[in-house]
Amino acid sequence: MRILQVNNYAHIRGGSDRYFHDLSSALSKDHEVMMFSTLNRDSTVTENAHLFWEDLPKELILDGKRLGDAMSYFWRTDVERCFLECVESFKPVVIHLHIYHGQLTSSIIKVAKQKNIKIIQTVHDFKMICAVDSASRNNEFCTKCHGVSFYHCIIHKCNRDSLFRSAHTAAECYFRSSLSKKSDISKYIFVSHFQAVKHLEVFPNLKYDVIPNFTPSPQEMDTSTVNETYLFYPTRLEYGKGIERLLDLYKLALSRGIKLPKCYVAGEGSLLEHYQNVLLSFELNDHICFVGSLSGKNLTQYYASCSAVINFSSLNETFGLTVIEGFAHGKPCITSTNGALVQFTTDACLGLAINFDLGIASALDNFIVFVENKNYQRSTIISHYQKVFSPQPHVDSIVRCYGSVI
Repeated sequence: MRILQVNNYAHIRGGSDRYFHDLSSALSKDHEVMMFSTLNRDSTVTENAHLFWEDLPKELILDGKRLGDAMSYFWRTDVERCFLECVESFKPVVIHLHIYHGQLTSSIIKVAKQKNIKIIQTVHDFKMICAVDSASRNNEFCTKCHGVSFYHCIIHKCNRDSLFRSAHTAAECYFRSSLSKKSDISKYIFVSHFQAVKHLEVFPNLKYDVIPNFTPSPQEMDTSTVNETYLFYPTRLEYGKGIERLLDLYKLALSRGIKLPKCYVAGEGSLLEHYQNVLLSFELNDHICFVGSLSGKNLTQYYASCSAVINFSSLNETFGLTVIEGFAHGKPCITSTNGALVQFTTDACLGLAINFDLGIASALDNFIVFVENKNYQRSTIISHYQKVFSPQPHVDSIVRCYGSVI
């Protein structure tokens, strides 16, 4: 089967880009796969370079200083031209679309319709129903836009509290909605039941499958130095990703004279300096350590050596990639109950979900019970990963989805 994978970015900025690469690589073992995206102006494709179309359009720079790029946010004729050449050359049976708004734009869908090629789209966020794709305002689930009333984004300045950015974002949503119908996508793939339910409340007639994301099997490594005495929290250092909750837990524990396992936080973001100042202010430097961005063997080492993986996000997470990466290494996970995260640990043998709405004291009590529990079985967790979140079951589900529309 000839499959064209399409995503905004060739370089990896977040979980959806990581999935775009991992899925393309996994599918290429038994199918003909081509990848299409924008190309960063300052770099070349390094990962899966052999799978990319040779003539990729350049990535827009959306810093508010380039009027041309700001206008191209709505529609791109250069993308339309490049994508048409790609489709006519590769002749895909199906197009698998990921995130496309604001970079590739709806010009992608126009070409697919023109060539009568079926489109499958993996929905990685809430962009269909929320102008800023998070479906969250003031730490609560927000349904104001409801997939049609994007002016609420302007009223509440949802895009970084900027009237201009919010108006620009809302305008793009209206423009995109006017150009294409939901039925232009043959089938949508939601990555969790939580995400599917929220979309079906707005668009009940969507054709869809629920297929959780996957993560490749981890690299083999020397485990002779593994002691599993610390906790590991891979995330972005941005508001809402749960670091505030982690800090509150450790502050309360310290005030009560309770010693918690050391926690290593991996990732980068705009709030790193702020969080480091909090550590200093509350004398938490010996308890929480920020280790920066990790990848490859370094990342694998932290996963393999920890006792458990944490994700305390307060956002409407559609999935939890770091959770299943923990499972792949045989580690239990402790999460919040926000978004889809609560669905990962419904089986107690896999970890625990903490409801932070009940207060930080209650959260600490549950956290202590979790870290003192030594009964988690690595083999049980890995078996669960292999059945649900490993590459082959996922690829089989994706290929069945393709077959249902072609």
